[in-house]
Amino acid sequence: MQQVSRVPLKFLVITLWYSALTISTLAQARIVGTVLNETEEPIQGATVSAENTARSFTSTTDEKGFFGFITLNGGPWAFTVRAPGFTPSQQLVRVREYVRNRPLKFVLARGAVGFGIGALTGLEIGDVQEKLQAAESAEVEHRYEDAIHLYQEIIEIAPALTMVNLKLGNAYFQNESYEEAQIAYQMILGNDLDSSIAREVYCNFGDIRLAVGMTEEAQGWYWKAHNTDLAWSKPLLKLGRVALATEDHASARMYLEMAIASEPASTESTEAKLLLEQVTQSP
Repeated sequence: MQQVSRVPLKFLVITLWYSALTISTLAQARIVGTVLNETEEPIQGATVSAENTARSFTSTTDEKGFFGFITLNGGPWAFTVRAPGFTPSQQLVRVREYVRNRPLKFVLARGAVGFGIGALTGLEIGDVQEKLQAAESAEVEHRYEDAIHLYQEIIEIAPALTMVNLKLGNAYFQNESYEEAQIAYQMILGNDLDSSIAREVYCNFGDIRLAVGMTEEAQGWYWKAHNTDLAWSKPLLKLGRVALATEDHASARMYLEMAIASEPASTESTEAKLLLEQVTQSP
């Protein structure tokens, strides 16, 4: 008669714990890269940050310009490199689990420390404009992946062009890549923004929240956009739409009337008037 061996319970528990730990470790991705100057020489001591919507990590380059992160979760991450005497550089990368991620390469231009100065130093303005036009054309033609790739190329060589990050976020949003869009917009918030850009970013954050069903947070961002520019009708129109969707007719009427009063000649005002007629006719 064949005997069945019994596995001690303690050994079984340890085995299951080790298996779970191994799976958890494997689920964390590894990504490495190098930071070089314009003559392809390594930059030692550069600070590299990795950020997503929930976490952030920091690494420092060694004498070979090498850096690495070994505990990142899969998904979109914003990598930012800063070094004294060089213009910072950023890349938005989707990190993948269980596979070898492509090594990152940053080439920093000598110049200002901040993002707002010297971004186009040493660059061919015509090349940047050509890429920008190609990206905008791709976006108009709904080729969002192509537009995203081109915007990322522009940001890599001219990170101070804040409007390109805004366009990148918009392209991600149109492509329904909401997490990537949010990170692209967050890159902008680290700079000193003109109110005309800040209001767009806040309004776009509202659109992202609304797209994923977070209505109350969306309303908060729309209101923040309104407070940034009280004469802008767009966020008020969006607040009116949200109120209508939730059948809050009193709030809808208030927001729509505010939108009409703030910019009487705008297209948003025209739409607000049509929606206000619907509210007025509702029982």
